Amino acid sequence: MKPITDFYIMCYHDIYEALMDIEKKIPVPTTAPKSITHVFDEEQSVSWNREQVELFNKQASEARRAAVECRAKSRRNLDKVIVDYMVEYEANSDTPKAIVEKVLARAQQDHDDDWWNYLSDYLDFAEAILEAIKED
Repeated sequence: MKPITDFYIMCYHDIYEALMDIEKKIPVPTTAPKSITHVFDEEQSVSWNREQVELFNKQASEARRAAVECRAKSRRNLDKVIVDYMVEYEANSDTPKAIVEKVLARAQQDHDDDWWNYLSDYLDFAEAILEAIKED
């Protein structure tokens, strides 16, 4: 297996930074839910105001969920590109894609901001385990 090159790490870092810039442009509403006693219009009935509170809270919740999902989707797409790259250029030809996906997830879990520096080591370890299993 070829080690991950500095060029690849630099490319990944540039792509990741661009992704973070895009994510910052995806607004996540921070509007707090209104209490059930909140009054939108004093001239309307209590039941009308309650309906408006429920509607407002539901719309705000859906907007937050949609923005968070949009951000998560962009990260999943980036992860897919990384896995595809690893399968194509870094992993042994007989290493299953599912193993590379697990290796990526574990490196991200263990090493937060600099996980790509450990990706080659994790992949080497997984491939050594696969090789040991084949030998038995």
